[in-house]
Amino acid sequence: MTTRRRQLLAAGGATIILLALLGLVVRLTFLAPSSAQASGTVLSVISGDVLIQHPGAGAPIEAIDGEALVQGDRIITRGNGRAVVTYFEGSTQTIEPNSDVTLNRLASATSGGLLASLGQAVGTTWTTVFKTSDSGSDVKVETRAATAAVRDTMFYTYVAPSGETSVWTRQGTVAVSALGVAQDVAAGTQSLVALGQAPAPSVDVPPPASELTLTLDGPGWMLVRSPSGYSSGLVPPGAPVNQIPLATITDPSVRPEAVDLISLTDGTYDVYMATGQDVLFHLTAYDGPAGRCVQNKGGAMRPGETWVVHMNVHVVGGKLEGCTLSDPQVTQDDPFRTIHVPAGLTRALATGRRLLPDYAVLAAAATAAPTSTPESSPAASVVRPTQIAKTPTFAPTEEVAATDTPQPPDTPTAPASATAQAPTPLPIRVSTMTGSPVRVTATPPAAAPTATPTATPTATPTSTATAGPCAPKSADVNGDGVVTNADVALVEAYLGQTSPPVPAAYDVNGDGVISVSDAQFVIAYEGLPVCP
Repeated sequence: MTTRRRQLLAAGGATIILLALLGLVVRLTFLAPSSAQASGTVLSVISGDVLIQHPGAGAPIEAIDGEALVQGDRIITRGNGRAVVTYFEGSTQTIEPNSDVTLNRLASATSGGLLASLGQAVGTTWTTVFKTSDSGSDVKVETRAATAAVRDTMFYTYVAPSGETSVWTRQGTVAVSALGVAQDVAAGTQSLVALGQAPAPSVDVPPPASELTLTLDGPGWMLVRSPSGYSSGLVPPGAPVNQIPLATITDPSVRPEAVDLISLTDGTYDVYMATGQDVLFHLTAYDGPAGRCVQNKGGAMRPGETWVVHMNVHVVGGKLEGCTLSDPQVTQDDPFRTIHVPAGLTRALATGRRLLPDYAVLAAAATAAPTSTPESSPAASVVRPTQIAKTPTFAPTEEVAATDTPQPPDTPTAPASATAQAPTPLPIRVSTMTGSPVRVTATPPAAAPTATPTATPTATPTSTATAGPCAPKSADVNGDGVVTNADVALVEAYLGQTSPPVPAAYDVNGDGVISVSDAQFVIAYEGLPVCP
């Protein structure tokens, strides 16, 4: 590995010198001396049998967790194998069992964006692309039947043994092309491409059997680890990671933080939390009007601590039947250390750049979780005003571990266990706040507070169990001492408008625009008294 790395570095450096002499100003289609290929892109072995075949090697060998990847590397997962490719700027591709993929292209644009092409011979991948540069990224998944191209989005690709390709878009838009014909696949739709045919028109796919949203209020970071070992959420100091197939996460700038799951697996999800300051936290699990999982937990968290809540999920046939959440407790387990956070992602965070576009912000207010103190029983679901509509989008069902079927490792053919049909698609929620500002005719209460709110509690929390969670004053929009549905309705009535002229109290996060983020913040504290 070390010798190969030195050779690539030398070759990359010589190429850059040649380009400079020729006076070319182009996007680099191979590595600059910073060497994204040699050291910036990493393979994480999540579980099971994962093989890697390096360029020029005669046969695949066992992959090593954390090893660097280069252009031309081929990754094979067996029936129990799961892996994640983390690119040098933070984007990821989750590789599910019984898959065979090759890094056909791996380079950095002059702006620092990702230029990548993944050849997918067979199996399933889940791709999340972040926007870490002004020009964005250019990422493609190439199969025998089609090419799926994106700049910043989340999408799911399944390739059957026959070569037939299915692309489901979770967020954003994917351009699927074959035989010179292009088809845009928007969020909540899928397109099928048979070998030797043009892409079929994109169509909506059926709604999910269940959906579950985890929300963490206050300053801090939440990371959800699935029973399969994948993780989604934020890693200190706020770096996003989205490995769980079909999950969506909020941008690091959005509070409260949320992770939305529709590919639910029967078993235990570990929810980890950490913070950089003393804070009262409030964790909510909510599955919408079905009400099979409505849970609230809270406590006082301090810097340097990692807290964990174990969420046991009961899923039958892809349908959520119920869940239980353990009491929060400090743990010595540090899951954040197992997540690779590349330097390119850290640099993008330092600039304050928004890594996920607006459509990737969950509209939690669409079917908001009722909140309560940890000791109280779940409240009834809350009916919201119509300004935030629930727009279903779609994606496939829960993970099912396939039975490992041996096959020659050097042929890009499907394992016998991969002959099953592609998973049934399922829907998600996304924000619909993409149009013009919403105007209302109702006159707001004259007594609404106008002081600029703060986003966090000002009092230093104590660790006494009897204190219970409370809400920051900024969440109490009407100033009556308790956060209720009335506060949420006031914010939602002004969605899309600016402050001023709208009173500052409605702009909860103080960014000058009344948005879904403001509504989410208030909803996270609903039912709680204001902190003294």
